[in-house]
Amino acid sequence: MAGSALWFFLLLATALAGRATALWPWPQYIQTSDLRYPIFPHNFQFQYHVSSAAQPGCSVLDEAFQRYRDLLFGSDFWHLYPVLTEKQHTLEINSLVIHVATPGCDQLPSLESAENYTLTINDEQNFLFSETVWGALRGNKVGLMWGGREKGDFFINKTEIEDFPRFPHRGLLLDTSRHYLPLSSILNTLDVMAYSKFNVFHWHMVDDPSFPYESFTFPELTRKYDRLQISEVRGDIFITSLKKNAENSKALKLKMLFFLLLLVNRKTHCT
Repeated sequence: MAGSALWFFLLLATALAGRATALWPWPQYIQTSDLRYPIFPHNFQFQYHVSSAAQPGCSVLDEAFQRYRDLLFGSDFWHLYPVLTEKQHTLEINSLVIHVATPGCDQLPSLESAENYTLTINDEQNFLFSETVWGALRGNKVGLMWGGREKGDFFINKTEIEDFPRFPHRGLLLDTSRHYLPLSSILNTLDVMAYSKFNVFHWHMVDDPSFPYESFTFPELTRKYDRLQISEVRGDIFITSLKKNAENSKALKLKMLFFLLLLVNRKTHCT
């Protein structure tokens, strides 16, 4: 019964996701209308604003632009498109202009990286503003999700979005030590994380069940790995002796006191 209810809600969510509100995660502020602009794949391009700190050659954004074009125009990913209305608009969207305020294409992201952005799609401009390249990545993903398609025709609604992450740390833990996953599944997980604006990937790669990591820097690491008995590293014999005497509180106190005296005496001799 519970399983049937779960599937019902999943199907309901899928149906609702086909509406123009199919954005995830939902932006901090969004205003949109039924007016939509056609997008033609052969004419559309991403452009850097002339005063943007990021320009062609910024690999982070250049490679992202190519991925987004492939996703938007080269696959069936966009089955979630806004509901069509009778209102049409003839203005064509040929490009999205990106303006990054601060340089940093060669830097790695951190929890302190600014990810805020503003996306504007209207009659006057198709403009994405962000403080950093990481904000530009977030904004481009939203634009990607906001696009629609019907019978091979692409379009996007008139939109104004201002967004920033609610939490600086948005992570996912993947445990491949206890659960084998093929490389393709791991790479797909990274893609889904990017679409959902996750920024921390915690990979639990090695543990007692398996040690599938091979280091090129330390090639002998895997061969030197050894499983020791708990008594060799944690003093299990001493712990057991304390447990056996736990019923007699006086004996336990005396044993603990004796152990502390041994530690003090050893420290005195060492110094």
